[in-house]
Amino acid sequence: FRAFMSALPAAAWIKDEDGRYVFINRRFEQLWCVPEGSALGQLDRDVLPAELLPLMLDTDARVRRDQAAVQFEGRILQEEAQDLLITAFPILTQSGAIHIGGIATDISERRRAEVMLDQSDDDDDKTTKPRTNIGGGTEQRGSARRARQYDDQI
Repeated sequence: FRAFMSALPAAAWIKDEDGRYVFINRRFEQLWCVPEGSALGQLDRDVLPAELLPLMLDTDARVRRDQAAVQFEGRILQEEAQDLLITAFPILTQSGAIHIGGIATDISERRRAEVMLDQSDDDDDKTTKPRTNIGGGTEQRGSARRARQYDDQI
């Protein structure tokens, strides 16, 4: 498990029922600029940037309440802006407690590709109005088309 989590290119964490970090990987420490091992036993307020606290606390509350995963995108501004896809999810322990697991994946390259595609589109392609395609279905123009182009590239 530890070898897998250390090799994972995304930040990963587990918090106990009190919201204290019981596991973090190396990428988590790099992302949040915390010294190795110093986040263990700490709360979000001790580790994360203040502007992120309300969102993370709300997310944890939603995960516990709904016992379901919550996913959102966010941007952090540190040395360089990073766009993240963050997923938080419940981990039910044998004792019935709900721990929170999380993964933050850097999607900055994807965002840059979307911006480049936006800039290359002409004004007509920037609309989101559906149009009928030759196959008889509808095709979303603009953002949906750019997403398909991005998916085709990777």
